[in-house]
Amino acid sequence: MLRDVLIALAATLSACSSLTPTPPKAPAPMSIPSQNAADLPKTHVLISDSPYYRNGPQQARPSDGTFSAGTEVTLLQNNGSYSIVQSAEGVTGHVATAALQPIE
Repeated sequence: MLRDVLIALAATLSACSSLTPTPPKAPAPMSIPSQNAADLPKTHVLISDSPYYRNGPQQARPSDGTFSAGTEVTLLQNNGSYSIVQSAEGVTGHVATAALQPIE
């Protein structure tokens, strides 16, 4: 009887170890507001000329463009040292968070 219990336990453990864990879900892609960019409230102003990167702040390649100092933008997401912003013209990009100042 003990032999049968050990065999059943071994079979159960063997079946459990072959289960494939469910991979974690990938984070949802950044959602861009569906409103017209010109209609979004501007929350921040750039205090210096700031390069922006459309697909992330990769430093190994040139920036996709530069926002001029004084450009008002909508803060979409703060990611620590870089934030995702959108200009009134609809340009969305990653900029240095240090270059942003809240509009009061």
